[in-house]
Amino acid sequence: MAGTGISSIVSNQVAGFDAKAAVKGLLSLDQTEIDLLKKKQSDIVAKQDLLNTLKSDLQALRTTAVAMADSATFLSYTASLSSNNASVPASNLLSVSGTNAVSAGNHAITVDQIATAKRISSSSAVLNSAGVAITSDTIALGYTGTTTPAGTIVKPSFTINGQTVTIDSADSLQDIAAKINQLNTGASATGVTASVIKTNTNDYRLVLAADNTGSTGFSISGSALNSGGALANLQIGSLQSSAAVTKAGTAISDATTALNVSGTFQVQAGSTGTATNITVNANDSLQSIANKISAVAGLTATVDTISTNDLRLSIGIDNASPPADNTISIIDSTGALASTLANLGLSATSTSNTQSVVEAPADAKMTIDGLQVTRSSNSISDVLSGVTFDLKQADATTTVNMSVGVDTAALQSNVQSFVDGYNKVMSFINQQFTFDTKTNTNGPLASDPLLRSIQTQLSSSLLTAVPGLASDRNTLASIGIEPDAQGVLHINHALFDNFLNNSPSTIRDLFVATGTSNNTQLQFLTKGLSTPSGSYDVYVSSVAQQESRTGSVNLTTGLGTGVSDSLTVTDNGGHSATLFFNGSGAQGTGDGLSAANAADGSSITSIVSALNTEFAREITETRLLSQPLMTSTSPANSSTTFRALGVNNATTITISGTSRTGAAISGTYSVLDPTKDTVAGLLNAIQTAYNQKVIASIDSTGRIKITDTTGGDSQLRISLTSNNGAISFGNDAAGATEGRYPLSVTASNDGSGHLKIAANNYGPASGLSVVNSSGLLMGTVTSVAGADIAGTINGTVATGTGQSLMGTSGNIDGFSVFYTGATSGAVVGTITLGVGVGSAFDGLLDTYANSFTGLIASDISSMQSKYDSITSQINGLQQRMNTKRTTLTKSFTQMQQLLASLKTTGNFLSAQTNAQNATRP
Repeated sequence: MAGTGISSIVSNQVAGFDAKAAVKGLLSLDQTEIDLLKKKQSDIVAKQDLLNTLKSDLQALRTTAVAMADSATFLSYTASLSSNNASVPASNLLSVSGTNAVSAGNHAITVDQIATAKRISSSSAVLNSAGVAITSDTIALGYTGTTTPAGTIVKPSFTINGQTVTIDSADSLQDIAAKINQLNTGASATGVTASVIKTNTNDYRLVLAADNTGSTGFSISGSALNSGGALANLQIGSLQSSAAVTKAGTAISDATTALNVSGTFQVQAGSTGTATNITVNANDSLQSIANKISAVAGLTATVDTISTNDLRLSIGIDNASPPADNTISIIDSTGALASTLANLGLSATSTSNTQSVVEAPADAKMTIDGLQVTRSSNSISDVLSGVTFDLKQADATTTVNMSVGVDTAALQSNVQSFVDGYNKVMSFINQQFTFDTKTNTNGPLASDPLLRSIQTQLSSSLLTAVPGLASDRNTLASIGIEPDAQGVLHINHALFDNFLNNSPSTIRDLFVATGTSNNTQLQFLTKGLSTPSGSYDVYVSSVAQQESRTGSVNLTTGLGTGVSDSLTVTDNGGHSATLFFNGSGAQGTGDGLSAANAADGSSITSIVSALNTEFAREITETRLLSQPLMTSTSPANSSTTFRALGVNNATTITISGTSRTGAAISGTYSVLDPTKDTVAGLLNAIQTAYNQKVIASIDSTGRIKITDTTGGDSQLRISLTSNNGAISFGNDAAGATEGRYPLSVTASNDGSGHLKIAANNYGPASGLSVVNSSGLLMGTVTSVAGADIAGTINGTVATGTGQSLMGTSGNIDGFSVFYTGATSGAVVGTITLGVGVGSAFDGLLDTYANSFTGLIASDISSMQSKYDSITSQINGLQQRMNTKRTTLTKSFTQMQQLLASLKTTGNFLSAQTNAQNATRP
């Protein structure tokens, strides 16, 4: 009986029971429900991915359509060039590029002259102060200045385009080039770049080159450069009188005074040039003698003012027609220079210290259709609208024929891009509707009504006729862009190419939006995204007004003798201008801006002219520190050392302030050796701290000044502080010039001699202010407030901005017009709008593909809501399953424990039974 009792039965039950499997089996229905929900989520994600692909394709199509909706840029042009000279290809002479503003046509062109940039150099090796050719371009040249009776040393200098270059005795040739280049920065840049070229052993030359081409070139002057001057050994000056020109033994102070001497000498440009007689008569002045020399080909002469009673004759090379070897010869052919003309300070000599003209400055000259034009640059874009000519080589005997026409290849490519973009969308939609016989299903989006809507609207837009066009060319299909049964476009080249080659404007008119008005004072500006073709009546209830102030004083004859007054005008941007007027015709003073602002108030015409000149002026911000930097004898300049300013030890100067945009500026400059470090180093550090957006300088009184490199409104500020108080720069409150853009106002005569100041723009111009200090210019002022236009478009109220009227709702949302007339209270005109395919697709595709408001984005968002809702269901089911699992697991655990207890009891009973059985006989 052992093993067959209760304990055996219980043991078998416990050993064969799988609690985990039992729990899993009981929860399988719940898991199946969760899996089905997750499958729905996967389907939603797949649909969202497909919709995003469709949206991307529609956005790409819209980009193409928008690019083809602008009538101004729809057609591009190309120019072909041909030469009438077989040996000179047109491409050798010029090239052309164009914009969409060009007009088709044919033009005959000759390139008569190429623009060149002025370039001069030392005519021979640069010498040091001892007259010896330098062996290095970094060693000191030793050029020293003169000492005044008061003991002040005046350093030698010269000017380039009005900017002064001051030379120190320690300067090398490279230092001089660097000083010249420092002046070629910022708003007042000289436009001249300097470099040093080594042509041979101990032969270094200074080269100056204009940054821009053109006959203007640049000017370099200074008696120190000329023969006998402190800087003559740079070899870039002119031949100059050896001493002050005199009359009867007395130095002259007026170049136009007759010298009362007679005689003849000769001048010659270049070693192979022709010697030309210069005949001096008794009534000739120094200036008239200079004029006679300047008339000689290859030469130019000027009068140099060394001081009040020291005028000298300077003879140099003519940059426009320099001789080949850049030399000048003065020949005393009659002995006059040694006798009667000795007061001119010239002697028979050949000069070698004149500047060498490497390249003469010249303007470009071209003849187009028989008319010659001259420009300073070889790139000419303002002669023929939309065409830029790049001149390469001059040949006046060769005619280049230019034919400008529509770039048909570009046009066909653009149309093909539109067709390809459209077909990509349609192919995607067709694929969703295609039945798959293997899976017996359509595409995932086949049941989405949005796809059918897109397909229908795009197809119908292609078939819509554009108003105003002839019936044989008012649809895409009529010009060869044809849809098939599946809505896929094909180009029928047999038809399309005829329009492409003979009437490209027809293709344009089928893509762009065009609006025509029956009133020249009413202009069509833009259509709305969903504005259809049709006629639109524009009703104006009130016209736009400019804010203005008109005076009551009749100024036809001016203010009157001895009467003065001032006027301050401020526009709505806060820009102000003050002018002073004097009825006697004298210049006014004290406006704090510039002498140009002072005006002759003798008539309404001059008053209006002066005001408008000032209103149009752009002012560049300048900040001037208040404390002059002084040596023991004079104001400092850029070459002054810090030791001369009383700085004896190393010090750090902190640079702070704000840029023109208000950004904080910070930087430092360290004076390491006060005996060598100069103010120029500090100026460079300031420019570096401001990222080269200012020009730092020191004025004639020794005050540090910074000037904005850009005109107009500016928040430029500066502060300089030495760390140990060794030097004081003051603050920048004094002497500053506030930057200002031109005022947006205009002065005029109201038609009856009264002064009128009006805002340039229409609409509310709050802030327009006119302050007449004495009231003599304007008297009683009549004010007119600015007002926007008001009215309707096709009966729907539109919003006015200045003279523009724009719809803000329905189909006219975004539809805008511009009205310049004075009629109000009536329909002022009708706009006839024709919306081509490209323009129509702009709004249509935006309706579907806009990333924020489009229907596809809304569809994706709706799907996302379903996805999120399913996630909530899954989370609920999962939570319920977890609770069930816990409960079932606990129940089965308790059951197993009970069975185990029963097993123990069974084992005990079995043992008792077995024991009793064992004792029985």
